[in-house]
Amino acid sequence: MNPKEKRKADKIWSKEVRKDGKCEICDSTKNLNAHHLLDKRYYQEYRFEKKMNGICLCVRCHKFGKHSAHKNPVWFSEWLRKNKAEQFEWVLKNM
Repeated sequence: MNPKEKRKADKIWSKEVRKDGKCEICDSTKNLNAHHLLDKRYYQEYRFEKKMNGICLCVRCHKFGKHSAHKNPVWFSEWLRKNKAEQFEWVLKNM
């Protein structure tokens, strides 16, 4: 897949992950992002897996908040284990 095709596929993936229209952590409906549970740079085979490798987060819960997936991955992993057990187990199995 060339870079242009990857960008197009990423946009489709992101739209699908965000389709429910709310942050999975705080229920915000503003500034939604699609977050890869397994980093797309290192797990190319799961890059476009929507159901298990994607989660909809607002920008605060994704990148900028004290308890965000990027700023506090330990907290986020624990939240995922407690609240999205099936996805958490999938991540562990596929790391």
